[in-house]
Amino acid sequence: MSSQNWVKKAWSQLAGPESTRVENWINGLWIILTAVAFLISLGIREIQWSWVQLLIVILIFVDITGGVSVNASNSAKAWWHRPSQTKKDHIYFVLIHIQPFILALLFTEITWIQATVAYLFLLLASLIILSVPLFIQRLVAFIFYTLSLALIQYYLNTPPGLEWFYPLFYLKLFLAHLVKESIPEK
Repeated sequence: MSSQNWVKKAWSQLAGPESTRVENWINGLWIILTAVAFLISLGIREIQWSWVQLLIVILIFVDITGGVSVNASNSAKAWWHRPSQTKKDHIYFVLIHIQPFILALLFTEITWIQATVAYLFLLLASLIILSVPLFIQRLVAFIFYTLSLALIQYYLNTPPGLEWFYPLFYLKLFLAHLVKESIPEK
């Protein structure tokens, strides 16, 4: 399989096989622009991270910011909420998002207890969001996102340069990914 086919197949598994050219361009441009802006902001703020920290944080940043936009697209919504997808599939998707633990490993400002609380909050909220009737799912997701902002503000520490992480982490998973919405025709 050529590298171009591999990339196309991987992208279609994330954005949905029916993703439009416009969605792909917007998502690709968003990912590139936000990554460049992030790197510039780190330089301006004179953030001093090791190469390992920088590389892993950039990968997490691209995953999270790209995940916000891609998961919010109509094609990704249709793909991730197709009839064959189950509640269990969505829980597996949430479970693989272990970034709080990765960041706790890399940065002493994030404690293991804080990473565990952040992850358990993610799991509990996700289970509840997926368990409520569809007509209140978005409402419940927004309530948990609002609660996450309070948790972030008053409990979850992040070092300079990572202030974006928790708000976008919960935005990606609660609002962009988990909420099933009616998908308009293209």
